[in-house]
Amino acid sequence: IIMASVARSFDIIKDLEWAWRGDVTDEELVDLIISHGGRPETGWWDRIKAHSLGWVMARVNNNKDNKDNNNKDDKDNNNNNNKKEEEEEEEKRKGLLVGFVNVAWDGCDHAFLLDTKTRSSYQHRGIGTELFRRAVDGARAAGCEW
Repeated sequence: IIMASVARSFDIIKDLEWAWRGDVTDEELVDLIISHGGRPETGWWDRIKAHSLGWVMARVNNNKDNKDNNNKDDKDNNNNNNKKEEEEEEEKRKGLLVGFVNVAWDGCDHAFLLDTKTRSSYQHRGIGTELFRRAVDGARAAGCEW
């Protein structure tokens, strides 16, 4: 059971779209903070991002192939309706921000992490660990140390 859980964790990491200094709006971060259980302050990201070395984001992959689209010969209308509802729900989630970490710095060679968030429905799948790993890589590539 544990191995199956670990395998699913790695699958979610591969299925997400990851970006260093990618486009993210204040509204998306407010939504992520709310889903995480926090109390967001509207406009905080717009004020802070200019002072950040970088940030790492994880999104539901917009280019992920939907394996269920090939069931054209299904004769059961209820089954088709359920699949259609599932596909519509998947479409709504595509591009959804599910993880974020801000990499702050001293303007020279020291960086540290702030505001690490994983959407509550995506927690305990290794996303936070991967955010951290990618943030460290981004900071090191910019010449910072920890």
